[in-house]
Amino acid sequence: MAKPTGSAPLNTNESAAHSAAFASCFSLESALDELAGLLRSKAREMYPQLIERLTQVELMAGGIGWGYGDRVFEVVEDLKDALLPTDD
Repeated sequence: MAKPTGSAPLNTNESAAHSAAFASCFSLESALDELAGLLRSKAREMYPQLIERLTQVELMAGGIGWGYGDRVFEVVEDLKDALLPTDD
């Protein structure tokens, strides 16, 4: 497929809107949220296979700013609370 030529550059508002739409569709947070949703429903039986890796991701994300590490912690801990067996 040929590269388009002669396209007008996006103005600032269009560029920001495109960037925001792209970021929201493909953000790591939204991917984690989607995984968590699947683990709570259709893929619940896969949780025991993933808990160790999710815990590693939680620890690695802890130092990342902008609230990302906090969000990963929240999602992983919520999954543990919901899906790990309890002692009672």
